Amino acid sequence: MSPQNPRNMVTDEIIYQLKCREFFTPDWKKLNEGEKHLFFTDGVLRKQFNKHQYWLKDAEWLGEAITMTPKYIQKRTVDTPIIFECGGKSVSDNVWGDVWAVTPAQLHALDVSYDTHQKFRREQIFIKLMDQLAPFKQGHIHPVSNAFVYIGREEYFENVHMVFASHLVSGKNKGWIWDPRVPISY
Repeated sequence: MSPQNPRNMVTDEIIYQLKCREFFTPDWKKLNEGEKHLFFTDGVLRKQFNKHQYWLKDAEWLGEAITMTPKYIQKRTVDTPIIFECGGKSVSDNVWGDVWAVTPAQLHALDVSYDTHQKFRREQIFIKLMDQLAPFKQGHIHPVSNAFVYIGREEYFENVHMVFASHLVSGKNKGWIWDPRVPISY
């Protein structure tokens, strides 16, 4: 078959897509075993912002949640918050965010967007859902579950100026709350 053959182009395109999936989403096969996965976000993909309308178009919002352990800390660049592991340093606040039910295809698109090869790594952590959607359960039941989250790679962000951010305040249109006791840089 010649290189001009459309069948070759289709095959080459499929192989290219498979290689991209393997590169950014090495656990693609395992992810496809489930229809939906929980995804925790602390930044611009939260419900009160508008980027979720593009990246999480058909995803189901499950509610606000917090990380279960103070093992994670949120730092903020000029334009976005990023979750990092804080090692042995204890932090009093857990990270607040939203939990979405996403498909494997959406998770792969997020892997590519977050550049899981260089900038972030995706892993599962324990989160506690703060309110369920059912009105009779709001404020009374806080289920704990595993959710995927993107953790910043320290080596990539080591020369980026960041500040520590307190958690994003719960509720609509609240924005960032800065704690003056937190140092400006690290």
